[in-house]
Amino acid sequence: MHKSAIVIDRGVIQGKGLVTTEFIRKGEIVSDFVPGQPSYLLSEVLSMPPEKYEFLRHYCYQSSIDTITHEQGLEQYMNHSCDPNTMWICDETMVASRDILPGEELTYDYSTSEVTFPLMIECHCDSVNCRKIVTHLDYRIPAWQAKYGNMLPKHTIKIIAEWNASVGMKNGS
Repeated sequence: MHKSAIVIDRGVIQGKGLVTTEFIRKGEIVSDFVPGQPSYLLSEVLSMPPEKYEFLRHYCYQSSIDTITHEQGLEQYMNHSCDPNTMWICDETMVASRDILPGEELTYDYSTSEVTFPLMIECHCDSVNCRKIVTHLDYRIPAWQAKYGNMLPKHTIKIIAEWNASVGMKNGS
């Protein structure tokens, strides 16, 4: 995680998040996920008791088609935005998608990694292009595909290609 990231607590509704204490330039690495973090097969998670499932649902991200990972570092507090200020450049690395000012929350779009791990959340990001409801199926939206292009984890790119082939669509069209 970027050296300037700190955890903030915004209360019961929005919970914890990450903000930067320094200016981060567009393209600068914001997060390099650490190898060896606890991972779970999606099939195992889906059969866990509700309280364990909800904990993992909240603090994990999908790291492959059939695996979720519980990042132990500050990354676990990174919140969603429909207009995120970070994007993936590979499976383990996120960079600033634009300049990020001190005091600004660090965000990513949950639907860029969650594609087979069931996700349906009400979004409160307040961005102009807020989708209001974010799901693991958002990758099927042509405008979403055009927005992110190939700046996605490999498993997301693969499932988009499979979906598009099944409906006779090219990426983002």
